[in-house]
Amino acid sequence: MLYLTLLLVLIACTSGRAQCDQQATLQTEARKAYLNNDLDDWDKVLATAHALPDTPDNQLSTARLAFGAAGAAMAHQSDEHLTTYLDLMEASLDEFWKTDKKHPAAHGLYSAYLGMLIAQSPMKGMLYGSKANKYAAKGVNFGPTSQEAQYCLGSYLFYTPTTWGGDPQKAVEHLKAAAATAPADQASCDWFHLQTLALLGQAQAKTGDTQAARMTYLQALKLEPEFAYVKNVLLPGLD
Repeated sequence: MLYLTLLLVLIACTSGRAQCDQQATLQTEARKAYLNNDLDDWDKVLATAHALPDTPDNQLSTARLAFGAAGAAMAHQSDEHLTTYLDLMEASLDEFWKTDKKHPAAHGLYSAYLGMLIAQSPMKGMLYGSKANKYAAKGVNFGPTSQEAQYCLGSYLFYTPTTWGGDPQKAVEHLKAAAATAPADQASCDWFHLQTLALLGQAQAKTGDTQAARMTYLQALKLEPEFAYVKNVLLPGLD
């Protein structure tokens, strides 16, 4: 019986990986770039995205991918890469706005773009802080079930100092909402979902709820056992 149980678990895990492998190459490569935190991999992903037809869906997808790449650039402290990725993010969203000016994910991602500008140059906080808040809030108002909108509002509330409107507890609420949007059969395949869980755990820890943060990190590792940032940095950091 034990052997059969282990076999079924193995089959389930293998099936989950197969579903990821069967997804579009762009999604698979983006997940790899995110997990490896590799700028060369992100460059390849964005080159592939740039070669796709110039449709609204692809414009929004490119902005989402450029956001992921920008996070890697910040981790590597590469200002040159960060500027390139943010320029691409802005250009993609500018094109997308021509088609849909009330799209929840686009508003969320534009808020994230402004937040990245502030992170790159903190003095820009006075210029872009309230604007980032406005776009993040509008994104959730336009689409409460939008993963990107909920994540970006949660991110804004997490990273913004409380004196300027930040609120870790509200960040937890929105990040939980973002995490809940991923279909169960695709959760481990989407880099954005893994990033959501990583930030949710950090927000929970910031509120003092280390037990909830630990559960979130373990959930992320269940989806991706080799999630190095969670496995080697965030989870041990709780202790």
